[in-house]
Amino acid sequence: MKPFFTLFFVVVSMTLGLAQTFSVSLLSDQVPLDGTNGMEIDLEVSNLTSDTIFIAWERTEVRMPEGWTSYICDPLFCLGPNVSSKVFSLVGNSSGTFSMHVNPTNVDYAILSIKFYDKKHPNDSIIGEYTFGQVTATDDLAVAPIEIYPNPATSFFQIENGEKVDLIEVFDLLGVKVLQSTPQRYVDVTTLKPGLYFVRLSDRNGKVLTTQRLHKN
Repeated sequence: MKPFFTLFFVVVSMTLGLAQTFSVSLLSDQVPLDGTNGMEIDLEVSNLTSDTIFIAWERTEVRMPEGWTSYICDPLFCLGPNVSSKVFSLVGNSSGTFSMHVNPTNVDYAILSIKFYDKKHPNDSIIGEYTFGQVTATDDLAVAPIEIYPNPATSFFQIENGEKVDLIEVFDLLGVKVLQSTPQRYVDVTTLKPGLYFVRLSDRNGKVLTTQRLHKN
């Protein structure tokens, strides 16, 4: 009999970084994984000013299997799936923990998207996308990962093992979509300014297959 195993994983695809008044960082050393009792990702949100600021967050369940539940704990409250947005405050030069929890009931995966922004500066936003899930496989199952190359890219990039890709989207560090394309042999990025971008690849059903960093020379 072929051995059978279950792999629990959390994939984080983020445009996390530095905004004008606050920052968001991943507390990767505080990510407990337990496929029975739930999965959790912790973020640290920091006020970069000396004044109290009010930070809003918006949750989107990009994919949530039937029977699964999620809840958010911001620095002030823990809120169930019926609450999709909230505001919390941070006093000057302080930080708070923002936690995302997903409780699975079977072998599948869920995707949460979280947007943070300063209430006084709505365009000053940071977006992260997080995949919680489980994979089952046998020892003869091997799936070639989707890769983009060359990376860094100067004028174009290509997609390896992208047979299921139906939509290509490129976002800057503020979460603004700067390029959208259908699959093609060469994806032209000559119009993009040098810097770091995130490439999101989806199938024809809208399922996100992968989100990867792209460095543009």
